[in-house]
Amino acid sequence: AVDTFRSKEKKYVSNIGNKVDMSELIQPGEDGWYHGLPRIWVVVLQIPDYAPSVLASVQDGEGVAICFYFKLNKRGEEAAKEGKGCAKVMKKFLREPLTISDADRGPHQWKNMVRLANSDELQIGWVLRGYVQKYNAKPFLSRNCKSYYKGSSHFEVNVDIHRFNYVSRQGMYQFRSLLKQLTLDIGFVVQCDTDDEMPEKLLGCVRLKALDAENDAVSLPLKDAP
Repeated sequence: AVDTFRSKEKKYVSNIGNKVDMSELIQPGEDGWYHGLPRIWVVVLQIPDYAPSVLASVQDGEGVAICFYFKLNKRGEEAAKEGKGCAKVMKKFLREPLTISDADRGPHQWKNMVRLANSDELQIGWVLRGYVQKYNAKPFLSRNCKSYYKGSSHFEVNVDIHRFNYVSRQGMYQFRSLLKQLTLDIGFVVQCDTDDEMPEKLLGCVRLKALDAENDAVSLPLKDAP
């Protein structure tokens, strides 16, 4: 499942898993975590909607949050029971304190993958074309640009693009007007390191097409909220 929100501050689109009703994703008897893994992974991409500045260190403001909800499936349950390979890595990742820095995590880092699937169909200039050719479908770690939250049945990762470097934010900002034309394949994984941890396996993946964040996103906070 996917939700899209708009907000003037990041605080309203952080800790989403403890703010939205996810009860429809949990069947009777599925409450809680399962052998050390959450029933639901929540991943929030916090995307700034203002032009990046070389001089000003602005890391908050109006933006869009794309929220992904991935539910543990049967294969995930089997992997959680066995506790080997990448499932062992995920459990270690989840046991760490929520405030841990990427440097202290060691090799087991959160990894994001974004692929622009229809780049050949887009009418874009040579600068953006070069940006796509260089970075398209390349995994990135978003070091020190994340926050973590957990709940009774979920674990949430917020990827804070407001804190990315200028080049990355500038490239993404240039795609704002093209958003409804994009077909994006997005996936997430916890990075493995040693042979016994391999192969890496996706926690979840999704294809986004014709995303209209301007008209379809829910504005937060809600006007009738206390």
